Amino acid sequence: MRRLTFSSSEQETLHYERFHHPHPRVQQRMEIVWLKSHNVPHAQIATLAGVCENTVRTVLDLYLDGGIEALCHFDFETNGSPNEMDQYASTLQDEFARHPPATIGEAAARIKELTGVERSVDAVGNWVKKQGLSRRKVGSVPAKADADKQEEFKKKT
Repeated sequence: MRRLTFSSSEQETLHYERFHHPHPRVQQRMEIVWLKSHNVPHAQIATLAGVCENTVRTVLDLYLDGGIEALCHFDFETNGSPNEMDQYASTLQDEFARHPPATIGEAAARIKELTGVERSVDAVGNWVKKQGLSRRKVGSVPAKADADKQEEFKKKT
């Protein structure tokens, strides 16, 4: 178990930030360190914070390395592996602007065809949303529709 000492100002900051920080993960980190500042054992901290003991140790190591400021910092873009589709983002956006796909499944198939990168429909949907592209709602043409009358209507309006 790690032995840490906390000043009263650090404890006050931890107490405040565990409820008022805008990011819930930072609140959780503050809670873990705040509990540690009150000499609560790691197993009990893990139970109270709803995390595993490894997470408790990781957060405490983060605090030891960088203090309270390190607990507030997240670098989501560099954590994990980068998305392979990001390198083709401009090409895909141009393609989808010229020829919008009707479904996310169609978008996934066209991404595979254009780039060779194959992703699930859910992953493509998330990527499309991340790029700021919006899904279009499409409808079907009724079976009894008269195509000539529709074209005439489009030309008039």
